[in-house]
Amino acid sequence: MKTILNKYTLILVSGLLLASILTGCKSKQALTTTPTPQPAMHKVLSQALEVLPRFNTADVSRMTIKIQMNNHSFSTPARCTLQRDSALQISILPLLGIEAFKAEITPTTALIVDKMNKRYVQCQLDEIAATTGLKIGYQELQSIICAQIFAIGEPNYFLRPDNNIQVTTADKVHNISFSCNGFEHIYRISANGTHQLLSTTLRKENTPYTLQINYSSYQIFNKVMFPTNITMNIQGGKQVAECTFTITKAQFDTPITFTPTPLNRYTPITPQELLSK
Repeated sequence: MKTILNKYTLILVSGLLLASILTGCKSKQALTTTPTPQPAMHKVLSQALEVLPRFNTADVSRMTIKIQMNNHSFSTPARCTLQRDSALQISILPLLGIEAFKAEITPTTALIVDKMNKRYVQCQLDEIAATTGLKIGYQELQSIICAQIFAIGEPNYFLRPDNNIQVTTADKVHNISFSCNGFEHIYRISANGTHQLLSTTLRKENTPYTLQINYSSYQIFNKVMFPTNITMNIQGGKQVAECTFTITKAQFDTPITFTPTPLNRYTPITPQELLSK
């Protein structure tokens, strides 16, 4: 039982380390809607924005999550459901599709249910920030999962005449780079005509925190071209984590429901208690 719990805690710690990369986002939101390209926008950026995945709902019913953190690693089946700008739910299904762990995140709240140990944490995202010293950015997390190009804290950054966007091309890859709100952003775009997003790198200036996300093996699901492999590599000081999502079945823009968990079966605990076990 403790081994299973440690695996789920590893997921949470990896997520919190990801959140540390995104610390510093204040009241503004990351870009979650593709802006209409303007004539002054660089052509490569305009073409890349045009082919980004566009959808309002996602139901990834079959996928595998593999996590490696320092000397620990494990892999488990999982499911992810998303209502754009509203809610994100990830379920861990290690035993014959039986849900053992669930995390539900909205722009303001978090619910983490450890069904194996019959306990849960329900709190405001600000409470997790107070516990960990990190600010979890829902919009940034959503943009990363949805394979979007965005500027942290600046929804209209690409349309600003004073943006510092630089575009270079080498080895059949376009590199789009700029700095915004204390973060260096680097996007690698395929130069083979598809203009697909290949990777995103976010580096917090004057800190050791770097997050790199690689997107590959694009496939069409319900007319939406989406990567079936998403690998997040997180580095922060002595902490190194890699999380890979491998998708085998997904549907977009279909009706979805978020099934509530009857919390009366579980014992409430604090974020501190969850992290201490």
